[in-house]
Amino acid sequence: MDTLVADGVTGFTTRRVAQAARTSTPAVYELFDDRAGLVREMFFQAFRQPGGRFDQLDATDDPRQDLIEVIGTLRGFVVDHPALGQLMFSRPFSDFDPAPGNDPPATRPASSSPHECAGASTRAYSSAT
Repeated sequence: MDTLVADGVTGFTTRRVAQAARTSTPAVYELFDDRAGLVREMFFQAFRQPGGRFDQLDATDDPRQDLIEVIGTLRGFVVDHPALGQLMFSRPFSDFDPAPGNDPPATRPASSSPHECAGASTRAYSSAT
């Protein structure tokens, strides 16, 4: 994750990940099968990252205002972490496309409140991997 943040999408390579982890490129491939597997794990990890921010939001009796807060919180995360936002929402790696059924839980109905949806999304990714 640090390699993507430091080098951006264009500088992200399996070799750089291996160097940063002080291991070999074949060792990275052994863990993730291929570059797409590495990117997939980072994709799921990126969606876990804003969870702490969502946990700090207080639910109100106004679902519209709650949704505005959730969207603002996610937007703030993406502004603070542009490389992760790019990975999460723009599919910058041609060799990676989330498989059907592995799409972000936030795109599936999870509950009746925005705060519960945000929390469910981060919990679902945490338990999925």
